Amino acid sequence: MPRSVVLLLALALCPATLSAQKEDAELKQNTSYQKGLAALADHLPDLAISPLKAALKDFDGNAGAQAAIRAKLGEALVRAGRIEKEATASHGRGTAALGYLAEAVESGEEQALFWAAQAHILRAELRQAAALFGRLKTARHPELRNRSLLSLAHILVALGEPTEAGTLLQNTFPSTDKTHLSQEARLLHATILIAQDKLIEAGKLLEGGTEPSDRRQQIHALYLRAQLIARKEKSKAIPLFQAIAEDTKPVPPLLRHSAQVSLAECLHETGNPEDAIEKLIELLDSQPRSALLEAAFHRLHGWASTESLKKRVEGQLTLWANFSPPSNAAPQPGKGELIVSPGTEARTGFALFYHALSLAQKNNAGSNKQAEMRLVWLDVNMPLHPFWSRSLMEIAKLQIADQRKEEAILTFARLENSASSSRLREEAGRLSARLSFEKGDFDSAAAAFLRIHSALPPTEEYVSAVNAGISLLRAGNETGFSHLIESLDASEARTTLLLERALHRVSRESGDARPSLERFLRDHQEHPRIPEARLAIAEECLRLEPAKPSAHRQVMEELASLQTGPLGFQLDLRRLQVHLRIASLTSKWEAAITASEEFLRKHQPNRMSMPIRLKLAEAYFHNGDLGEAQARFQKIASSSDDSIITETALYYAARAALKVGGDNSNKEAESLLQQVINTGGTLATDARLLLAHSQIDEQPREAISNLQILLEPKNPAQLNARMLTADAYRELGKPGDLRTALGLYDQILAQPDLAYSLSNRLFWLKGQVYEELGESRPALDAYYHVVRRDNLPNGEEPSEWYYFSRCAFDAVEILAQGTLPRWTASVNILRMVEDSGSPWRKEAGRRRAEIQLEHQLYEGE
Repeated sequence: MPRSVVLLLALALCPATLSAQKEDAELKQNTSYQKGLAALADHLPDLAISPLKAALKDFDGNAGAQAAIRAKLGEALVRAGRIEKEATASHGRGTAALGYLAEAVESGEEQALFWAAQAHILRAELRQAAALFGRLKTARHPELRNRSLLSLAHILVALGEPTEAGTLLQNTFPSTDKTHLSQEARLLHATILIAQDKLIEAGKLLEGGTEPSDRRQQIHALYLRAQLIARKEKSKAIPLFQAIAEDTKPVPPLLRHSAQVSLAECLHETGNPEDAIEKLIELLDSQPRSALLEAAFHRLHGWASTESLKKRVEGQLTLWANFSPPSNAAPQPGKGELIVSPGTEARTGFALFYHALSLAQKNNAGSNKQAEMRLVWLDVNMPLHPFWSRSLMEIAKLQIADQRKEEAILTFARLENSASSSRLREEAGRLSARLSFEKGDFDSAAAAFLRIHSALPPTEEYVSAVNAGISLLRAGNETGFSHLIESLDASEARTTLLLERALHRVSRESGDARPSLERFLRDHQEHPRIPEARLAIAEECLRLEPAKPSAHRQVMEELASLQTGPLGFQLDLRRLQVHLRIASLTSKWEAAITASEEFLRKHQPNRMSMPIRLKLAEAYFHNGDLGEAQARFQKIASSSDDSIITETALYYAARAALKVGGDNSNKEAESLLQQVINTGGTLATDARLLLAHSQIDEQPREAISNLQILLEPKNPAQLNARMLTADAYRELGKPGDLRTALGLYDQILAQPDLAYSLSNRLFWLKGQVYEELGESRPALDAYYHVVRRDNLPNGEEPSEWYYFSRCAFDAVEILAQGTLPRWTASVNILRMVEDSGSPWRKEAGRRRAEIQLEHQLYEGE
């Protein structure tokens, strides 16, 4: 039986009134007071309120009389609240009752405690009601005490504490007690035991003792016996539920309707879904204000599993809803024709809601629009319906599906501010936070997660606290993050967020996160996220100290520690990336090769498998296993559906073949590179350059021909193409070809913003060509141009030393030749190198000293 139904039973058990107290003589003579008492006695509590308020004014200054009147006013308001149709009206009655009863509750007056507890039930404040009923465990009046404890047991069940409720009932109502209240307690205890699957104990409790004389209790006992049988064999329970549902004598509506729902459940479970659905439709059609509307509609929607059943249910929902959508395309607030009868309003709202769910399940633009129209109508026109909040939730979900996420966030905000259900408020806040997070509004996401966090008990705050912290980190709100950390004390959420802050710094490449990560490892040696922390330390070492051997050793130590346990896919992928990165820095590829092969072996083929296979082949390439690398690259190229991967694999297979060398390998490389060129992909130009480079030694004219297409001035590769073309002409070696090479070098040198290092190289190459032509003077001029730094851009510091030093040494060689060697000039040039930052300055100094010694050149000469 649903908890809401248990509470309805609890309220039904509350007496219309308790035994009368002794009245003040003056009160007996007061017409207003006596009129209020008469209305209460005639079960018209709403008519008792006004005369009792008048009586309160009559006895202004009489504390004793006022206390008695306030007690009766509290009772009248509570009892009037029970018969209100709307939850908000009941809530208001409860609030007013508590105001009149406050002073008496403070003094511990037993009648006031009882009615105040009932007032808290009207306000859905079950914990407060339970506390007040608990204070009546020692009440002097036995009937008041027993009714209070029975109500307390009902509340404990509704709060999810059935074991405590069962213990309370067992201790308060002995099995030998035959009173009406004891029978009620026995029925409630049996209900609890059935819900706990303690069927034998429940059976003994129902079969033991005296059969109740009250007809309602007899039917209730029969209903519980049917529930017991249904737990074992549903087909045998069907006649019992049917007997209650079809009894021609008066049956309490709640029991009759519960029997009808249970009958439908048994029919459904025994393979008769059509009959089950018809039973529910019969109940909903004949009892549009049943307390079990929600339970019946929920089952009706869930059981429509076949197309014929869906059609039957949707047709019935359409009849109950009787909704005519507007002709315009977009759902508008409150638009659509619908006439609602006061007697069927609740059912109409449920029908609209579940018809909208059925339409939304079809998940197409038209059905979603129709669903939203119905939900919007429910939102605008039925704000007091029990499913009003849930309709807002479904509207927001449809807005998300339609990519109207800003609207969804606003709808969730309405839910957070108005929903009575804490579960719905929490879900709305969480979904709103996720939407804000997805669109990069981390401040709003953090605020939403913090609202959820503040509303949850400490045992349930972990997820919201962590999400709030991550959002604050993404928002760059270090102050807010620190405040959150301080509020968490020593909790798992605090530990997680401290780790998240360190990991966030790693991802942002901000500062050095290693101290925080190492502290985490020291303080939480058994934490499940230790592998993540170790990987982050390794990544930090590579980022902050990529060339430091000690950092390389620490990276390898962290990687070794990760081999002791299994890693998830993402962490294992990161581990492999660290292996490949450290291998590229140290040129030690064996561990990276092993890690790549292990990764491919451990994880099922997925979207990352081919890129990893490509990286593995690359590792073999860098490790010098060129034949293995080439074979792997070619296998990848032949099996991949991804054109980029295929192109890359062919390119690197060609590079491997060129490194192997030999006629066969060169021909194979040429064929592979030609395939890449023919595809016209991103590597086509690189392949053409590499092919030309490979042809220069043996086929220079072929190289020149291949490069022609790249020599256009606007071609991004024209500089490299000109350099290679010049090399090819130099390889041809004839004077005309050498002068063509010189022309190409001059074309490059004439380009604006040429890098200083490339300029040095080009002047050195010009000097080399001039020497090949036997023209030492222009060669010396080219070398001296670099030594003098005539090509160094204004304001730029020298940054290239190899060609600078080569030009100096080659210039000295030219000066040492001829009939009259120029040793003094040679010394001056070598001194320029010696006084520079060149790695070859010591060699320059040694040669300068040798020349000075050999030719007797002294300083100042």
